[in-house]
Amino acid sequence: MSAGQQPIRERIESQLASLGKKQRVVADYILANPTAVLFSSAVEVAEHVSVDPATVVRLAQRLGFAGYPEFRDHLRRENTLSFPLVERLVNSVSISGDKAISVLQQQVRAQTMENVERTFDNLDWRAVDNVLTYVLDAKRVVVVGAGVSRVLAMHLARVLQTAQIAVQVLEDWYDLLFEAANFGSGDVLFAITAQRYSRVTIESMRIAREAGARTILLTDGTYAPGVSIADVVLLFSPQSIAEFVSPVAGSAVIDCLAAGLGSRATERVSQSLAIHVQLAIDHELSYW
Repeated sequence: MSAGQQPIRERIESQLASLGKKQRVVADYILANPTAVLFSSAVEVAEHVSVDPATVVRLAQRLGFAGYPEFRDHLRRENTLSFPLVERLVNSVSISGDKAISVLQQQVRAQTMENVERTFDNLDWRAVDNVLTYVLDAKRVVVVGAGVSRVLAMHLARVLQTAQIAVQVLEDWYDLLFEAANFGSGDVLFAITAQRYSRVTIESMRIAREAGARTILLTDGTYAPGVSIADVVLLFSPQSIAEFVSPVAGSAVIDCLAAGLGSRATERVSQSLAIHVQLAIDHELSYW
């Protein structure tokens, strides 16, 4: 494999022993936090490890890049393009026929269970309680989740509506353009995004916060864009054997919010559910 094709991790590891003390600190940080570096400038990386930004730039050049931006762009391509869906499936399952389906089922099941367990192990219940307080006190909750996160946005919207909380869902840039002027101090913006991170979601948070609204972010890591904007951050594990993120653990977090709303706004939730059931019966919307 040529130097140009060699993965960045391998490039760094092959040079670790020969790096100076400061460059070694930067290299160790990149190896331990590759996803965080995807969204960090050279200055931000330098601040994390208490070195001069020039040290970060020199390390990038030593690894064969013109500068830090080229290094970061290469790292982004490795993280987002090197394992497309078909290649991942081919690499993970080299068996054909019914046995391949069985192996895939086992892998998906194991990954899903791992996502849920990791999410609950790391869930900050104080943050959950703060979210409940914010949404119950809000004049309006604006939910935004684009792309793959839209399924979680709709799940959350239904949960909030069941607690009789005024909800609006933003779906794209046009929604944001027309809604931006209406954000205010009585609002809560609840954003949902995971790698790859939707720009409209992050910009919605920024605009809402500048207007005085509370901001909540459901995402996949403390390094994610928008974490510094959010008043409260909830984390979930979205790992998938396919190309896109898995929403299952994110839904589990929203289920926790649903349970909390059922406990703290019992009368509202009970009343809504009773109305839902009766309407479904009256209009024959469901099989009973």
